[in-house]
Amino acid sequence: ATRRFEQLQLRLDARYRTWWAGAAATLSTLEGNFNVVTGPDDYTTGGPGPWVRLNEQHNFFGALNNQSRFEGKVYLGGLLPARFRGGAFFSYATGDRVTPTMLISSLLTDYAVAVPRTSDPGVTDTLSFHSFLFQSTSGHRIFIQPRGSYRYQSRASLDLHLERSFPRGRSEVALVVDGFNVLGDRSVTGTQTVVNTVAGLFDSDYGRVR
Repeated sequence: ATRRFEQLQLRLDARYRTWWAGAAATLSTLEGNFNVVTGPDDYTTGGPGPWVRLNEQHNFFGALNNQSRFEGKVYLGGLLPARFRGGAFFSYATGDRVTPTMLISSLLTDYAVAVPRTSDPGVTDTLSFHSFLFQSTSGHRIFIQPRGSYRYQSRASLDLHLERSFPRGRSEVALVVDGFNVLGDRSVTGTQTVVNTVAGLFDSDYGRVR
């Protein structure tokens, strides 16, 4: 099992009596052939990993998922008129890595190969494999392309916070209003990555937003 992680972090913070602010940015790379630090590998549907399921070793080394190449955050807060306090938090990240896979399954799946016809090599015939050939490997996944070949789209989010406190003797009552993702970002962060999942009799579920 190999994991190679490199990261550069930059951070700036400011603290004053009536306002505060900060910014942070990270550049990261994470490559390897095992997606988790401990426990079973869990890329799509879970499993014991590519050393138990040897079919999963095809294209299994590359950029691991659950990472963004760049991630930046900025926050600002302060005391406002009429004893209000408020703040804003903005974050931006490039999309996580994603890889299409094919699931070896003996259910509702026909595996076949195209071979030239003996009498006419310019014509090919489709010969189906017997389903018994795949019973022992059912559940294995094969990376269609090297791991981490694609990225999800970048995502950005702006959150706002406003509060007002009211002293009540030795205690205090605070009214708080929060707004999350006020810019309405609709970036896709997860899709169906298995190319041979069946959505219908003649269709594939691949690429469906999850």
